Amino acid sequence: MQTLRRLRCPAICWLGWAALALITTLTLSAAPRPRGHPSLFFTADDLPGLRSHDQSTSGQAIATRLQSLLASEPEPLWRASHAAGWALRYTLQANPEDAAHALRLCEETIATGLVPAADTPHLPWASTELDPVSIPSVVGLALAYDLAAPAWPEERRLAIAQALDQAARQLVQRPLPAGTPPGAQWASQQAAGGLAALAVAPDLPDQHDLDSLARRARHHVLRYLNDCGDRGWPREHFAQLRLALSQSLPAFILAWRRTQGEDLAATSPARSWASLYTMLLLPPGKLGAPPDLAIFGRQTTPAPAQPAPPWEFSPWRGGDLIALFGLTDAGSRAALQWTFDRCYGLAGDRTFDIAKPGDALLALLLYPGAETALPPANTIGRGWRDDRGGLFICRNRWTDSGDAIATLTANARPSRALTSFADAGSFRLTAFGGHWAVARQHDTADLRTIAREQENVVVIPGTHGWFPGSLTYAKLQPDGSGAVTLDLSEVYTVASNHPERLDSTLDIGIRARRAWAIDYSGDCGAPVMLAVVDHISGGPTRRWLFHTGERQIQLRTDGFDIRAANGATLRATVIVPQKPRLSVSHGEWTSTLSIDGESDFFVVITVQPPDAAHPAIRTDGQGLDTHVRLGRNTLRYDGRALLVH
Repeated sequence: MQTLRRLRCPAICWLGWAALALITTLTLSAAPRPRGHPSLFFTADDLPGLRSHDQSTSGQAIATRLQSLLASEPEPLWRASHAAGWALRYTLQANPEDAAHALRLCEETIATGLVPAADTPHLPWASTELDPVSIPSVVGLALAYDLAAPAWPEERRLAIAQALDQAARQLVQRPLPAGTPPGAQWASQQAAGGLAALAVAPDLPDQHDLDSLARRARHHVLRYLNDCGDRGWPREHFAQLRLALSQSLPAFILAWRRTQGEDLAATSPARSWASLYTMLLLPPGKLGAPPDLAIFGRQTTPAPAQPAPPWEFSPWRGGDLIALFGLTDAGSRAALQWTFDRCYGLAGDRTFDIAKPGDALLALLLYPGAETALPPANTIGRGWRDDRGGLFICRNRWTDSGDAIATLTANARPSRALTSFADAGSFRLTAFGGHWAVARQHDTADLRTIAREQENVVVIPGTHGWFPGSLTYAKLQPDGSGAVTLDLSEVYTVASNHPERLDSTLDIGIRARRAWAIDYSGDCGAPVMLAVVDHISGGPTRRWLFHTGERQIQLRTDGFDIRAANGATLRATVIVPQKPRLSVSHGEWTSTLSIDGESDFFVVITVQPPDAAHPAIRTDGQGLDTHVRLGRNTLRYDGRALLVH
């Protein structure tokens, strides 16, 4: 294995800070500029500004992170990203050795082929049938070419350009199957191909269709962006979105903005991704730990016998958080910085979300080092809703890892052609360091399969489970409290021929509505109160499920208590049925609380920090007409929504 030469200390000085000037330049929809190299993200005219800020503390941290990554021999799949890192050094330091190193890595990438090895373990897009051209390799080559091509010998430079030309054609000309919504993988392929076309079009004038290929990629990427929910929530949920944002989408969107003068993010739901991340992420409780989040979907696990971490930081999923600084407005950017700094910035692990060397380019260009982070509650609020996508997020504060986040999904637009989950009506709850409501991870089988029984829902045996919920009511409050109601009747239909997801079904007369409410006012006597009503008519016996990541559980005749390792507690009280049939089962990583019943369910939950007592509950009335009193609050279901007075 060849040992890379050590980086010299002057590497620190070139990563200066021109974020304010550059962020303004990058976000403007300027007219198209004359093309040379570099040109995709900045031009030679910008280099003096970059080099003049060589004493920035943030710039030194970015240089240190890049140095640590380049000091190791890259895996074959990430050679091109390493080439981009060396090319960035050349661009800012003008050291010919750096350009030569980038060229060698580019040639090695092409020599071994742009197709991932069939035996590469656990790569999300490594299948040669799904990804015959490696997206990471194409993106890294395009970045390295734009940054260092002027320093390469003409014939060798032409060979890199021709390889990118061929990759662009293979990626952009790949059709989307008829009737298939645009997914994250397809959009990433288009973005990688479009970036390759933009990078080499000025140098291959005989290839007149490269510009049209880039425009075609732009059309396809925009199609994906506009297919997301009205606030950017994708059909495939969060893990796939992270993959796309970590690989190629931001690079193409920013390069298109710079070279063509059109801001695809500003005119699409992509502008809300920064606020989505900010709402979801909890800063780590200790330095060096990963962020936490309460979200839906399935994270890809690198170890088949172990659950995936809620937040993955790797070359596959990493670099997406820093990229979001370039895809949003000033208010959301300031809010994102509050979270970013505590996770990856100077107050965090100081990696600046650079998971692979190519990420350093966007870290240099986009991090607003001279901009003051603002409390997210002041800029994006505490409640976040995407009615079209069917996601609702309620957060009580932005303080630390003990913040409370409750999320609810309607699974509003599942598609059989894309990754989908049988989770309509399910919710997550994280508060005071406790993972109270999570997806079930009972055993290794749960890590490989998707089933409605893995969600915090009501399960009716024999019913379908895969269909979407329909939003009937939603109201979010300024303090993060909120109430949402979903019609889930379609979920409880029965598969007519075979239980394939989203096949035609038979309506057997079950009518179901889930009303969900979270209250952060503290008026109930607890800082967090969550209530769930399931109004279900028709059908056989059903089971109400609640999966928790905490292990200390005690059943009561009218509910259950859960204690987290740090002493925080959750108390659930079952209002309906009046005499609940409760049970608990313990899996390898999660435990499941179940309530069996023949009709409706009404459950009230409070969460307290360590050593705090839960408020007493008083009831008046019967069934779903019951008025529940906790402290100064009265909770009732009016047939349409859960109301807190």
